[in-house]
Amino acid sequence: MATTKLSDILSSFISTAHAEEATHVEEFILLSADINDDPPTTVGLTDIIEDFRDDTKSDGMLKECTKTCANLKNHLNECNNRVEKGSNEDCMEEFFHYMHCADECAASPKILSTTR
Repeated sequence: MATTKLSDILSSFISTAHAEEATHVEEFILLSADINDDPPTTVGLTDIIEDFRDDTKSDGMLKECTKTCANLKNHLNECNNRVEKGSNEDCMEEFFHYMHCADECAASPKILSTTR
């Protein structure tokens, strides 16, 4: 009697899809406000990233938030080190605390006032 695995049965109904490596940067469309009738502007993702990197105000925000969240970043790094040494934890709690701090810092009125 032949044994059939569930995965064999499912694979006969469902094909496997493989992702291809990206060969280009997707273009994004930034819609202009309804105030003017200009056509939408197409901007590449690399342009957006370069604008962010070139912005000296964002450097100040990055430095300020790095200082503010340094303690939580250290906790996350310590957890990652334990995991690399074989610990069974997943560091999700540390990650969420760190990301919450970064979000709160980036959205704070003090930081936002420097980016305008």
